[in-house]
Amino acid sequence: MSSELERRLRDAREALPTPEADSTERARERAVAAIARRKSRRARTAALVAAAVVVALLGVGFAGASFLRQPFTTYKPTTSRIVDRTFVCAHGALGDLPEIETRAGLGIREGRSRWKQLPYAIVATGRSTNAFTQWGSLTYAYAWITAGSPSAATRIDPPYARDLQRRELPVPATIGVNAKACKRSNARVPLSQAGLSGGAASPFGDELDCSTQRRFLIRVRAVLDSPTSLRARDSFLATKVPVREAKLAARTLNGKALVYAETFDSGKTRLFTANACVPE
Repeated sequence: MSSELERRLRDAREALPTPEADSTERARERAVAAIARRKSRRARTAALVAAAVVVALLGVGFAGASFLRQPFTTYKPTTSRIVDRTFVCAHGALGDLPEIETRAGLGIREGRSRWKQLPYAIVATGRSTNAFTQWGSLTYAYAWITAGSPSAATRIDPPYARDLQRRELPVPATIGVNAKACKRSNARVPLSQAGLSGGAASPFGDELDCSTQRRFLIRVRAVLDSPTSLRARDSFLATKVPVREAKLAARTLNGKALVYAETFDSGKTRLFTANACVPE
């Protein structure tokens, strides 16, 4: 550094006033206090964060403990607008005839908004279908489907819709499966008319008999107006919720197609059966 620059720096330092001892001590105290305040704020912030974490963890723990205390039976299966189930059925529960009887009919309207007869399809035993119960002709059915929204005066299955007292019976359920004769199955049953013959059902009802072995398969699939599930009612798994469209298929255990039927809330029903099935 040049001597000239050193001289000027020295003159500048000499020109500055000498700080008083009290002023210097006060400045130092203020600086220490400011540092202490910053440390205190940081400590409080860290404490609040730690407390929040603890509360959150305790909440999770209590929620988990509450969940574990609740029995699993309180959680009901989710309902759906689509019901799709497959069953293996056996003749012994409803009769010993080695055949199934399928019946189907078109829908018949009574005015614009009311059904006199729902479109329907039924797979049943071949035994007498008269009964005193609310199920009427469906008492000996393995499964049935309908479509549309019934009223108190709506009927299905007209040739069999009277009990032994000749009293007309209302529709007890829009879809049903006999729980005494049929159990859930994971077997594959296509909803297809392939290999079968038939077409539109008659409004007066069609009826055919198909020979089967003692055990056979049935699949029911339906789209309903509102979410539901098939619930136990007497000897059946059934629902009263109106149906938009439904399909039913019956096959032997080795996969041979016997019956395929479909119903629609337009009133249409189509029925297809194996060539070996014969009109009643």
